[in-house]
Amino acid sequence: MMPTDEEYGEWPRSGEIDIFESVNLGAAREDGTSENNIYGTLHYGKSRPDNAHSGKAYHQASGANPADDFHTYAIEWQEGEIRWYMDNYLYATQRQSEVRYNSKEQAVGLAHQGWFTEYYDQFTGELTTHWDNAPYDKEFYLILNFAVGGDWPENTNELGVDAAAFNADNKFEVDYVRVYQCQQNLETGKGCETVRAGYDSLEDALVEGQAPVPAPPSDGIAKNLSIFDGALNASWTAWDCCGGTSPAIIDDADKGDVVAFNINDNNGTVLGFSTRSGHFPDDFTGASTPFDASPLVDLNGTLSFEMKVVTAPPAASAWILKVEGGEGGTNSGDVNLSSSLEGVEPVGGEWQTYTFPLSVLQEAGLDLSAIDVVMIFPAWGTGEGAQYLIANITIAGDVGGSPELVVFTDDENSSWPMWDCCGGSTPTVELDDDAHGNVAEFSIGDNPTVMGFISREANTETPAPFDASAILSNGVIQFDMKVTAMPGDAAWVFKVEADDAASFAELPLTDSVEGTTPAVDQWQTYTFNLSDLANAGLDVSAIDVLMIFPAWGVAMAQFIV
Repeated sequence: MMPTDEEYGEWPRSGEIDIFESVNLGAAREDGTSENNIYGTLHYGKSRPDNAHSGKAYHQASGANPADDFHTYAIEWQEGEIRWYMDNYLYATQRQSEVRYNSKEQAVGLAHQGWFTEYYDQFTGELTTHWDNAPYDKEFYLILNFAVGGDWPENTNELGVDAAAFNADNKFEVDYVRVYQCQQNLETGKGCETVRAGYDSLEDALVEGQAPVPAPPSDGIAKNLSIFDGALNASWTAWDCCGGTSPAIIDDADKGDVVAFNINDNNGTVLGFSTRSGHFPDDFTGASTPFDASPLVDLNGTLSFEMKVVTAPPAASAWILKVEGGEGGTNSGDVNLSSSLEGVEPVGGEWQTYTFPLSVLQEAGLDLSAIDVVMIFPAWGTGEGAQYLIANITIAGDVGGSPELVVFTDDENSSWPMWDCCGGSTPTVELDDDAHGNVAEFSIGDNPTVMGFISREANTETPAPFDASAILSNGVIQFDMKVTAMPGDAAWVFKVEADDAASFAELPLTDSVEGTTPAVDQWQTYTFNLSDLANAGLDVSAIDVLMIFPAWGVAMAQFIV
């Protein structure tokens, strides 16, 4: 299906909906099996060559070749959602992006990464990204075609073009084409699902799109970022663009844990660190979190790292630092490593430090407000055989003390009193031992409840919600807890709310950095990364409730914090 009037601009800004595609059915795959996939795909976003698409392959459990018999292919298209079917089996769902806003009404991320489009605003004339229902809110027309050749089929399976495909018996047979309009809601098309509303989980058959993560306007707060300091930042991954390798964390005799990169036979690649969702491995649990380094420019801000070349590529003409930012990395700063403040060329077997002023990267074209990729590599096409290690990569400046909130230490913070939601108890301050002094004691009786600390008008005369935006990338919430009466084997939960419960994150205590399960009469520390809580749905700009409790409905528990 193609847009009738291309109201949002040239392909694929106005969209494309592929109801059904197949290539090379019956051809031998590399593993010796026969090709039997069909595909349902959307095309959208920016104009080529920066166009985007997302979709899903599907084949029947029987392994049947779709070319051996008639099958029914369909989509159901409603406002904000498109569903794909083969023989009435719902095999994929795609949705418009859902933007996440903080308490300041700033776009800070995507609750769901779906489709998007980019077109010229009719009032300002500026090229603008939209995360709404566009481009799939206009009229489309149908195309049915049968083709031989093209980049996709010619580079899949047996490769090239089989001359035997050109014969009169090779037919594309269509029994019927039918179009229905849902009568439940003529405006939205909702309410006429053949099976059910679309899938909701990426682990099921909800397809994640390629929408860029909106970067919030700079809050002007200067903060530092550690991408790797013995461990990867939770929102960043080590990444090989095109060489097919998997960068790994290894132990180095001098630096401890470091990231190891290598370039194999495919010498056309770039490597480094990324917080762009399209670069995340399948098992990644973080979320795209571009970094706003713009306030650091006037604070002697730099990007720095340490590198050791284990095996130098014999053909390398230069080593490059490439940093990308802005929507989809459209703005980048590229500099040679030799132009660092240290002015050194990489030397095999030696740890060397490289420091680059952010102002230099900005002059080279980098958008500092949304840095999402940092790459270090030998010049394209010259790196075959290279092996190198990276440690301590940071973006930092002369920043003052980070914002900090102390909720309880020896006594209540009057702006954050102890709180029992629903059980009718009154948490108290008690003396524990010399090491911990006064502690907050919570008790659960027969009534289901949740407990913790709260900073809302109904609970204190001086509410002080905490804005943790400035420390989102490396900040934590941490507490010590001792269970004095254990309620059976109930799961324990940490829940944080913000902006009068407009958003929250709820995680089991075992998801803490320490990963420990509460034990009776043992003081244990629990640490939660703010970035993990934000990824779980929390707006960190107005945190106003912290709760620690055994699963709802569990009775007779007592603990101190």
